[in-house]
This record gives sequence, structure tokens and C-alpha cells, in this order.
Amino acid sequence: MLMRNGYNCPKLKSAIMSFAFMDGVREGDYWLPLMDECKLRKIPSMPPMGDLADMLADEIAEHADQLDDQLKAAMQKTAERLRKFPADSEWMVGIMYTIKPDHPIFAKGYTVPKKVTANAEKKPDLDASFFIGAPMSKSKKKLTCTLGAPRVSKTERERLRIAKLEEKLAM
Repeated sequence: MLMRNGYNCPKLKSAIMSFAFMDGVREGDYWLPLMDECKLRKIPSMPPMGDLADMLADEIAEHADQLDDQLKAAMQKTAERLRKFPADSEWMVGIMYTIKPDHPIFAKGYTVPKKVTANAEKKPDLDASFFIGAPMSKSKKKLTCTLGAPRVSKTERERLRIAKLEEKLAM
């Protein structure tokens, strides 16, 4: 129904698209742009949906400060709802481009910043001597540890196996 009236809506399966939201748009409690107002744009590196929803909500709230009171209230209410219930990424990128076309995500060299995890910083620096004296595994599966040790070719392994067998026979 909103699409028939010219609103640019997110996909119906998006979290934001509830009956309460759609009724609120019709009554003026929430804001959706009209199709004529929107400029669509794709980006090569899509930020995570939660981050994109936060960025868009910030831009909507900032843009709402320049408008009249009724539209400002509707846009701020939409921004709050968007933080809780994100829409689909393509729609959010299109609205972001409509509101602020010079946002950093539209820059030519933009890449998604990598998240730093706490575990990545705490990786222990182990060498092969760490495992000396450790008890053997009781599982039947053969476990190997090759920290820093060079790999041995098949022929070298075969030669070492034959040398061990010869030692056993010599005893």
C-alpha cells in the first residue's frame, strides 16, 4: 500500500517493516521518502548491517534538525526505530546517498574497517619446546604439532622409517 502511494519502502521482510510502522508512515508518525526524492547508489564494500543502520539513523537525525517540527519528529522516530530494527542494506545505502551523497562510504577507496577482537591480541607465542614433556594424547587419532618445525618430504619420512626398522632388527 505504501509503495502504491509512492513511498520508497524497504523489503517487506525487513525487521523495520511491521504493521505498526506502516500505519505510522501513513499517519505521519514515521518517515519514509518518496520514490521521486530517492537516488539509488550501490557501493562495492558494504558495511555490516548494524553499523550501516547506526550511520543512517545518525544522518536521518542530523538531517531532521533542518526541517519543520512535525517532519523532524517523524524522522527522529524513524531513526530510533531503525537502530532497533534495521532495514535491508540496499535500501539503507540508497537513503544514505539521498540524504548525504558525500558520506565516506561512497568514497572511491572506501573499505569496511576490520574489527579488532580481544583474542587476536592475546595469541600466545609458542615454539616447539613448549610441548616437550607434555603428556601424550589418549585419543586414537594421531595428533601432530608442527610449530616452527620444517616439513619433511615423503621420501625423507620413508628413509627415516626404514632406518628405525633397521635399528630395531639390529637389537
